[in-house]
Amino acid sequence: MLAGRGRSRPPDGHPGSLGLCVLEAVLAPRVGTTTTTAAVERYRALRSEALADPDADGADALLAVLEELGDEGWSARVGTRHRAWPAPTAPLKATATRLAARALVGAGVRTTTDLLRLLDAALEPVVLGPVLLEPVAEEPAGSPPTAGGWHRLRRAWTAVPGQGSGSSWHWLHQLAGSRRVVPDLAARRLVARALGPPLRSVDGSAAAAALEGAAAALGVPARELDHAAWRAAARSGRAPLQPLPAP
Repeated sequence: MLAGRGRSRPPDGHPGSLGLCVLEAVLAPRVGTTTTTAAVERYRALRSEALADPDADGADALLAVLEELGDEGWSARVGTRHRAWPAPTAPLKATATRLAARALVGAGVRTTTDLLRLLDAALEPVVLGPVLLEPVAEEPAGSPPTAGGWHRLRRAWTAVPGQGSGSSWHWLHQLAGSRRVVPDLAARRLVARALGPPLRSVDGSAAAAALEGAAAALGVPARELDHAAWRAAARSGRAPLQPLPAP
């Protein structure tokens, strides 16, 4: 899988702007790079006209713009007329972007730092069992209250129209500059394939921890292995990411 590392380079993303990350993560699927980049640039121009710095916009700033313009106005001035899934009755991607931004803001996640801290909290308590499949049921006393926040926010994000596969949720983390392995189906599938157990028995957080250990042993960034696993899952011909059961 790492033989094609150059082809699986993680995106540069928008590590200073969760707003831009949300815009791109929701719009990109089934739309393409050129169209998505053009929308990002239109948003930058709109925010610059308002004397704001789009590359520092949080999810709250994006949400404010979306609510001010409305879904139709956003589609005309910034986004596109693409829909959340390929059906004429499906909601506009503008609607999905607004609801995704609202889910983040409602959870108190406004910046990329907020998002990545939640991911760290979701992965930190994992103590790997002897076969790297199931986390030991052990959590330190006084663990941070955000330990389950990432999973709750994932469920809120994947409840947004068109985001149920979890693909855009994974992409959001890549765009935000995550250096961790996202504990999704791509990680679980790779560990199951390597070690042989049924996929259903592989815990997401334990799989992510195992892949981070493998990346360290190989001397490659965990972020790069995470992206390569995601691309490999996408090329398998199956949906690369699916909602995970509640932890």
